[in-house]
Amino acid sequence: MEDDHEELLQCTDDESLSDTEDQCCPIEKIDDHYLPPLTFFLHTKLCFVTYLGLLVLSTLSLVAKLVFKRYKNTKLLNNPIRYAKLLQLSSIYTICGYIYFYSLDRNKVLCHLQDPVKGIVLVFALLYYFFFCRNFMGLHRIFSTTTVIVGLFVAIDYGLCDEFVCRGYDRKQIIDDAGPWSWKVHSIWTGLYIFGLTMFAAFFTLLDRHVLPENEIMSHTLISNSFVNTISRSVTASTSNLIPTQGSETNDQPVSQLPKCKSALIYSLWIHLSMFSLVLLTFWIDFIPGIGKGNTASVNWNYMKNGIIYHFVNDENNYGNVIWHMILFQIAYTTFTISSMKFLMLCQSAVFTIATMSFALPLLGVWWSLFYATPAGDLIWSPNIRGEFGHRTTSQHRLEVNAGRINLILG
Repeated sequence: MEDDHEELLQCTDDESLSDTEDQCCPIEKIDDHYLPPLTFFLHTKLCFVTYLGLLVLSTLSLVAKLVFKRYKNTKLLNNPIRYAKLLQLSSIYTICGYIYFYSLDRNKVLCHLQDPVKGIVLVFALLYYFFFCRNFMGLHRIFSTTTVIVGLFVAIDYGLCDEFVCRGYDRKQIIDDAGPWSWKVHSIWTGLYIFGLTMFAAFFTLLDRHVLPENEIMSHTLISNSFVNTISRSVTASTSNLIPTQGSETNDQPVSQLPKCKSALIYSLWIHLSMFSLVLLTFWIDFIPGIGKGNTASVNWNYMKNGIIYHFVNDENNYGNVIWHMILFQIAYTTFTISSMKFLMLCQSAVFTIATMSFALPLLGVWWSLFYATPAGDLIWSPNIRGEFGHRTTSQHRLEVNAGRINLILG
């Protein structure tokens, strides 16, 4: 009887305890629109850049092999740029890549600023043209370029100011996706991020001088000319073979011809080969505290092994979709490299090339209004009315913005 009485008391105590827990600790409902902060994979940026370089070079080699019939008279081992200039270009591009990767690593630059700030590249490209190019830019070109810059920043203004939306998903506080950094660290890395974007503009400005030198653009004698105007350069092509001069035969007239440009694939291949060698020589950057993740050689080696596994092993349970993102990024980057080089050769204008690239920034805001990225890296179709479509924030959202700013400052 005593045992039954003790069991009865224990059961009543457990029931009362569960009742009190239900009364005191109500279950909070998880907001369907709120997602946890993104997870970070344990691999160094040196590992990522190294294997990305290998993949890009292998892809460029395959593309070169496929189109070798078209460029059968082109020597792949013939450097199209002098080695000193090639080292200069690849050094600038390497510095730009390092600053870009380390600034975005663990959200040292706030997530909502990462994409809209890229529009400043066009501003610096125009400034480089004014100070370093020897060609004259007319007033109508200056006005058109300024209009493009103003329109670009108007298009990305909402994404630049909306602190609680990053790549399509909403967050309740800024610290949810700001990483373990103070506002001073964010400010410093944002400045470095802008400096890296200026290096990107400088790379294309210097590359513009090497893809087709100015002394090779004009021929020795021009009879009748037509001008193809771009934002920063006038490329002259002869039409003397179409319009004969009175009193003379067409065959006796000298014909103006532009020199044959080298392949965009050859330029891209040599620049990335030089860049890859510089990346291997600067492996020690990952050992710098506050920049890289590996403090010692053993820790850095473990991170590199994890990076290899993440990028080459297809295991969605443990490694997510990193391998598929790597393949898609490789294809996109290779296409971007070759197409941008070819476009620069055709238009002969670094400003116009960068302006064409900047056209993707407003489309990026529209894209993240239609999709959002999950912490696992999946893209989910979720159309949402945001500022890109003219939607204004409510008063409640403004209060949340102010509260988030206070929490960020105090934190």
